[in-house]
Amino acid sequence: MKKLSLFILAACTVLFFPSCRKAYDLIKDHPDAHETFCRITQLTFGEPPGTGGLRLVVAYNAKGNPLSLRKLDPGNISWTPVLYFRYDKFDRLSDFMYTTEGGPGYDSLLAPYLDPPIWHKYAYPHPGIIVDTFLAYDTGPLNGPSPIAKPGVLIYIYKFNAEGKMIAVAETSNLPDQPAPVFNAIAYDARGNRDLSIYTNVHYDSTVNVYRTNKVWQLVFKDYSRNNPVYNTSSATPTNPFGLPTRLPYVTNANVPNFYWYNPTYYPPYYYIDYACAMPKGPIDY
Repeated sequence: MKKLSLFILAACTVLFFPSCRKAYDLIKDHPDAHETFCRITQLTFGEPPGTGGLRLVVAYNAKGNPLSLRKLDPGNISWTPVLYFRYDKFDRLSDFMYTTEGGPGYDSLLAPYLDPPIWHKYAYPHPGIIVDTFLAYDTGPLNGPSPIAKPGVLIYIYKFNAEGKMIAVAETSNLPDQPAPVFNAIAYDARGNRDLSIYTNVHYDSTVNVYRTNKVWQLVFKDYSRNNPVYNTSSATPTNPFGLPTRLPYVTNANVPNFYWYNPTYYPPYYYIDYACAMPKGPIDY
């Protein structure tokens, strides 16, 4: 974060860019806020971009929020998870769908009509509270309406502080006569990162957490840490000029989401992140 702040301050000093000054103040005064200078355009799992590996591309709506995370090359037969997102009239995330594509017998023409195995429905009953209804294997087609939750489904309730950081989680269901939900606090360390001290082979780097590029990433992956978890044996995290990581290790423990990418037969040592950035002058691709 310090690197990002110093870069922005230097750019603003040279360019006298008014909104840049405001952005620097926002990051300085609100270290847990998500930043919007860069957005993720592509993820490459395996080899670096241009040399192989499985490439995933992010599509965004006009508001700058992700609509999908899919394979860039539909002809690649590799099996891979795919993510889809929908929003309500207030531009809040309303649906998050997790499905797969590729692999033997996969037909891309049928994809919109297939039921994703995982579907999250989000509601906003009160400021500082988000309700996440979790539906598994009883959903509906991707191009259809949001499914109706049947009795007994799992419901998560997330609590946020004034900075918009998730600080506690409760679980309940939609069955009648449920006891009042009990919130369990999320432990963060002194640097503002989720406490991973029980995982002795993992620590946090000093670069800006990749999910902070969009509050939707933070919510669906439930990751509000300031920095990125890496293995103790990982190489130093390279960054773009905004302090965002361009390569991260594929961490298989510590509940690290890795954008929910998973392959049952292959664990790449690293994945690579491409961005489009729009400050102080943009857009600029990194």
